[in-house]
Amino acid sequence: AQGLVVKRQVVTSSARGYDIMQRHRRQDHVPSQKANPGSKVEYLSGVGMINADGLDVPFDVVNAWSRLLDDDMPRTDWVLFSYPFNTRGASATNVHEIAVVGEGTGGMSSMKSMLSTVGVAIGGFRVMAIDGESVRTKVIFILYTSSEAPTKHRAMMARHKGALLRHCISGIHVEFQLDSPDDLTEQMVVEKLLSSGGAHTARAFDFMHASSTSFNIDGDAAGHAPPPTPARTEKNNDDDDDDDLLSTSGAVNNGEKEGVMDKIANTAAEEGNDMQETTSSPPMDMTSESITEPIGDTGVEVEHRCIGAWARVLDDSCASNWLLMGYPPLTSFGGRQRWDTSLVVVQGEGPGGLDEMVSNLESGSVYLGGFKVVAVDGESRRGKFVCIFFAPITAPVRIRAMAAQLKGSLKAHVLSGTHIDLEVSRATDLTAQVVAEKLVSSGGAHSATTFIF
Repeated sequence: AQGLVVKRQVVTSSARGYDIMQRHRRQDHVPSQKANPGSKVEYLSGVGMINADGLDVPFDVVNAWSRLLDDDMPRTDWVLFSYPFNTRGASATNVHEIAVVGEGTGGMSSMKSMLSTVGVAIGGFRVMAIDGESVRTKVIFILYTSSEAPTKHRAMMARHKGALLRHCISGIHVEFQLDSPDDLTEQMVVEKLLSSGGAHTARAFDFMHASSTSFNIDGDAAGHAPPPTPARTEKNNDDDDDDDLLSTSGAVNNGEKEGVMDKIANTAAEEGNDMQETTSSPPMDMTSESITEPIGDTGVEVEHRCIGAWARVLDDSCASNWLLMGYPPLTSFGGRQRWDTSLVVVQGEGPGGLDEMVSNLESGSVYLGGFKVVAVDGESRRGKFVCIFFAPITAPVRIRAMAAQLKGSLKAHVLSGTHIDLEVSRATDLTAQVVAEKLVSSGGAHSATTFIF
């Protein structure tokens, strides 16, 4: 932009009205808010909007999804978002803004009853996956586009699904696209969770019915409340590969459960586990590099350490400002470098901001990652998160192509809450000036005058 002068890592412009400064201390971060002491989930404070690729997302939408993920908020186990009605009446809907239309307890069944009142919606609900030793939260994402809804609304909601996944919604394990509430059954959810699982198999699922009735593996009502939800470690709801939890609680009738229950009974018989009741175990160490989970249906897995590393970037109480992920290198063969393209791992993280991250980019490797910038105006300071895709021309064409194809799924799976995307082929293209200009052009009600890197 014209009028910008770079000097001693400070960019000023009276024409554009913003400064860029280098961050050296953690206290420059934007203050965060947590619903309860010890909560691992962050909430946005105040009243405002996030611009998600042209869709206005109020803070209360982001916070409603956070409550769904938060084990310290047991009163929310489903949420539903749709377009708000404008002042012209129910027949006219503002399709450029999303709103919370439902939130509460009762699990999937309560959410389905709310679906009948809206034409299109995006939402999610919690399911507890249980085995004899542990309990895990599974988050089910749904896109609902009723065949009776206007074609425009159906198309816009399908389009906005991607924007919400890129900017606001994270932590999902499986997803469903529905034309009718009747398209979603507990049997379907159980089977999809089973098929998407990792090395371990759960024995029961609790669908969080208001009756709190549980079923053992024989399908008999046990008449007791489901096991308590354990405290979450970093991004515990993202631990697909820790699916050592699977039995089925909730009002599943015997006809629906036959196929799934046969699988469960066979596994239980092999292990000699009667599964009459389950108890929670200490949470697993989600930073272990040996723990991975699939990235959707891409055939590629990501180590849980990536999820924990990005959670630290988002967390103002952690001294981490950037993350780089990529394929792990293999032993070179015939002088040629090779990579394991079936796995994504952490390649670097740290507290030093943009310059430190750029210094860790190797010219022959491809990276996907992100970093934090603090946007400051005269009254407030807000965290801005930038997603970067680095694919240098010196990297093999095949690796660049595979990473580009994986980029969208990996970003939705790990890099939640980013505000802008940057794709570069040279490290020198990643400058504070470039980032600040794109943040300013991305708009929004918050017009920053200073960006701290």
